[in-house]
Amino acid sequence: MIKRILRIPARIRQDFKIIKISKNWKEILASKINGKPLTVVKLRNGVVISAPEQIDLNFVFHEVWVDEIYLPEGYEINPSTVVIDIGANIGSFSLYASTKALNVKVYSFEPFPSNADYFEKNMKKSNAGNIVFFRGAVAGRTEKRKLNVSDSWIKHELNENNDVGGYNVVVESISLDDIFSRIDICDLLKIDCEGSEYEIFYSAKPDTLKKINRIVGEFHNREGKENTGKALSSFLEKKRVQYR
Repeated sequence: MIKRILRIPARIRQDFKIIKISKNWKEILASKINGKPLTVVKLRNGVVISAPEQIDLNFVFHEVWVDEIYLPEGYEINPSTVVIDIGANIGSFSLYASTKALNVKVYSFEPFPSNADYFEKNMKKSNAGNIVFFRGAVAGRTEKRKLNVSDSWIKHELNENNDVGGYNVVVESISLDDIFSRIDICDLLKIDCEGSEYEIFYSAKPDTLKKINRIVGEFHNREGKENTGKALSSFLEKKRVQYR
């Protein structure tokens, strides 16, 4: 009971923020209370984010727009910032980043076809002309890869093993080196790619990593001493890249 009471001020601040930034805040708050699926978020800045019912849009919206988990102190998006979004899902963070300051440029990557479809719809509805979208994965090499799908929302990972459950979809992939053959610098790279972060960064050339100023995102521990968040952080720190 005491813990619930202590959480009340934070909940109130969250709800006021939702009202401040959202046009359909009544639907959003109702979804929080009754647990019914939220299928669209309409923001006062013109951004529209829609999603199928199997995606927890309320969670995605809160994580990115309300709690702002991808912009800790020191990772702010300023005018003319160049952002890369690896594992863009339906585009919530890409759209968020694209509206944070003037002249921001966002390069987004999402391989799962259903998510990519919604990403493109959300870009169009939001008139997000400063986002460049790549319908594919980021990986260690530029080639066709198998994407294992174990649910219809977020559990999609590149793999070479057909026996990990779910089903496989063949997708295009691009290496970090090839991305930076087209981009001079990245001020902020956000990544959430279900374990592919290791092959993405470990296979990149030193000159490529030097073009990245800051990285924020998730890591997923895998087999092998090099496939842990601690090992990856140490590797990137040696390359003088901020990672959080």
